[in-house]
Amino acid sequence: MKQVIPAYFDQFHCLAQACPDSCCRLWEISVDAGTQRLWSKISGELGERLRNALVAGGDGSAVLAKVAGNCALWDADGLCAVQKALGQEALCQICREYPRMVQDFGDFAELDLELSCPAAARLILTQIPADPTVRAVAGGEPPLYDPELMALLLESRGPMLELVSNEDLPLGQALAVGLVYASEIQKRLDGGQAGPFSREQALRTAQALAAPGDIPGLRTFYLSLEILTKDWEKLLTGPIQKEAWCPELRAFARYELNRYWLHAAWDFDLMGRVKMVLAACILLRDLCGGPPERRQRVIALYSKEVDDDADNLAAIFDAAYTSAALTDQGILGLLLESQVSQG
Repeated sequence: MKQVIPAYFDQFHCLAQACPDSCCRLWEISVDAGTQRLWSKISGELGERLRNALVAGGDGSAVLAKVAGNCALWDADGLCAVQKALGQEALCQICREYPRMVQDFGDFAELDLELSCPAAARLILTQIPADPTVRAVAGGEPPLYDPELMALLLESRGPMLELVSNEDLPLGQALAVGLVYASEIQKRLDGGQAGPFSREQALRTAQALAAPGDIPGLRTFYLSLEILTKDWEKLLTGPIQKEAWCPELRAFARYELNRYWLHAAWDFDLMGRVKMVLAACILLRDLCGGPPERRQRVIALYSKEVDDDADNLAAIFDAAYTSAALTDQGILGLLLESQVSQG
């Protein structure tokens, strides 16, 4: 099989105790059976601490207990007791792999970093677009997707990413054109026909369809989802600003579209995913004022709250066709509104 790897992937280094939002905080961390067996053989004070840290999660599986919201194995120095004493290989599978992720499609896989990790976010959001590395590796399984459908998604993703990456087009306009483009691809996924695509015509279509959007309603929608951190809730309930499109949002849109576009192979729902990304860009435009470090932190926090919460993702896909805050016309209106400067 082949693996597709972004240029920044191997540049990742954990910030350890210097991390502004350690992955040891707040999340429920499952412990795989192999790690449980390994920890059961550790003797002494450390072994007792490891076994005492294992508790039953909501579904009955073994998870790591929390102490004041932090993993029970997280020490006062900000480092993991397991990694310090036994090395990385003794960590549970989730902790060994995060923030590296693999999207496995059977005969090929795409590797990437989780945007919710601050160190990964710094790489992802400051990247200069570059071709990924493609390498052949052993293994793989027969693909479960329809080959013609996947071919269409692979073929159509490139132009979408190029559209978002083209800095000659203001980001709001690029995303509006992207929504029209995605609707044309959705027609083909649904078995229909789509004519030749013109960026200029798509922009005119977007401008004709655009209607006043609802920023307060968009915030209310996100507040209705599961919320993990007080920081995210504070951002969503804070004053509404009219910020410009910051450079990080172009990289964010490119990352999210690249991450989710091919998932339409499973359920044919490309538009739901694209609307999720565009709504997130609109929301984050308002929240991402300040210096680059703050902007990166806010975007990473969004990813922690949404990308890493399967229930929230499912709720957004459902709402893409039912919520008054996520209509095509409203999203286009917010992307194209003239009072917000484009960058």
